[in-house]
Amino acid sequence: MKSNFLAIISVAPVHFLSALFAACALLFACGSGSAVAQNEGSVPPQLHVAIQGSTLSCHLTGLAAGTGDQWVLQSSADLKSWEDLVFFGKEAEAAAAIPPGGHLRQFLRARQIAADDPLLREFLSARNRWRSAGITSYTMEVSWGSSWLFWHGTVTVRDNQVISATPIETNFPDPPEQKTVDGRFAELKTYIDQKADSIEVTFDPVFGYTKSAFVDIDFRIADEERSWSILSFLPLR
Repeated sequence: MKSNFLAIISVAPVHFLSALFAACALLFACGSGSAVAQNEGSVPPQLHVAIQGSTLSCHLTGLAAGTGDQWVLQSSADLKSWEDLVFFGKEAEAAAAIPPGGHLRQFLRARQIAADDPLLREFLSARNRWRSAGITSYTMEVSWGSSWLFWHGTVTVRDNQVISATPIETNFPDPPEQKTVDGRFAELKTYIDQKADSIEVTFDPVFGYTKSAFVDIDFRIADEERSWSILSFLPLR
């Protein structure tokens, strides 16, 4: 039976540990990991991880040549909820920004996919580009709507928190809650996981944020469409 998952590896974020301790924790975890659900007598694939600054450099061994892009790197803080980080390339190598959240320890594993998912692949690449940029404070002009309601204005974010939202034009009866770039990524991932009937999205080629998105959750239902656009974006010091 083909394996869906590789051995679990524990990695401690570098901003909580010294470089020496992080390296020791990584080596210890790699030595104690074990693979599951492998063919009897086969050599199990292995996940190798190195920490380089704020980046996880990962490599899979034990795979057939050219099949690395059938795997997705995942992380978890509790071994219960897993987040897709990035697709591996054909040579079974991947570079991912260390997941945010301030957890003392992250667990890593690789998941094999049954068929390619171009939308998920593009999403993970863009979100990884955003996380790698390390931008936590910024201002952006946003236009977004749900059904017949719309809001257009300027949103300012400091340390990943919305601190102000100034409308230019809106028909919301009450000020709606605004989202950060990370909040928009989380919203989009929900629709991808739910297999929404239609998702059209473009990502910024430099920073990775969603420049525009349109989602029709269910073709059979009216007035449940969602859309947003980030018309301008300026990082703040």
